[in-house]
Amino acid sequence: MTPMADPATIRIQNLPLPRDIAGSPDAVAITTLATPLMDGSAVEVLRGNWTAQTRAALHALYRKGWILRGFDPARDQLLREHKGNHTPLRVCRALLVTSDASAGLCRQMERLLRHTAPRVIGTRLNIDGATLGGVLFGPGRLAKCVLITRKQGVVAWLAALAHQQVTPVDDNDTASR
Repeated sequence: MTPMADPATIRIQNLPLPRDIAGSPDAVAITTLATPLMDGSAVEVLRGNWTAQTRAALHALYRKGWILRGFDPARDQLLREHKGNHTPLRVCRALLVTSDASAGLCRQMERLLRHTAPRVIGTRLNIDGATLGGVLFGPGRLAKCVLITRKQGVVAWLAALAHQQVTPVDDNDTASR
């Protein structure tokens, strides 16, 4: 397997998933979540719902320190890794964007996903940035883009997506934060 060189098209089914996921039933479930990042995009990302599974996974990753908030810090981290010859041939990072992300942010994410393929898999999370930021980083904190910075975290995130059930989570429940 050779690294992709800024591919024009990124299809989820063609990304080399982490070994812990590849070849499992979870891999099949993950490919069914593929959707274009935005209208007219040739870059596919995963469609993630805000469920008990995805919320719990992100909380656990945040507690471990494996979540980086914001597009600019995420881009800088990924480019540092890329420049430092940290170029595994499998997915080892996940870049998540909220459903209310601007078209400009989505275009930047698209360019970054092309540049870092096949190491980074994208997710369009069905939640707004204020809610995601408030749940993970505290009230009043916005988070329209986060990066999962560890391969083990990406495996946990992909498993949560594969097993997500479309049961809405009440984020007004402050007792569970």
